[in-house]
Amino acid sequence: MKVVNLKKESKNESFEESVADVLGTKNEGLERFDVVDSPFTVVGNDDGWIGTMGKYRITENCKTKEECIEEVSEITWNRIVQVLILITQIKEEDNG
Repeated sequence: MKVVNLKKESKNESFEESVADVLGTKNEGLERFDVVDSPFTVVGNDDGWIGTMGKYRITENCKTKEECIEEVSEITWNRIVQVLILITQIKEEDNG
């Protein structure tokens, strides 16, 4: 999974609308959970969940919150590279 800016992926103004659009669901009832000891958050509802770091999506759609938390909690080379790319993108955006 590549790192994707949710607002660019869905073209919506708010983070919640962007997540809902990506999940193919309504904005109502979206929940956010910080993943303990990590920079990640999982966001979703009964229709699905995604892992995020800030406004960036770092996972494919997951069926359950637990599945999503497990996925973002795994420290793999892929996850490390994702975070490095994300930090680079944020730095480039800040520098304009």
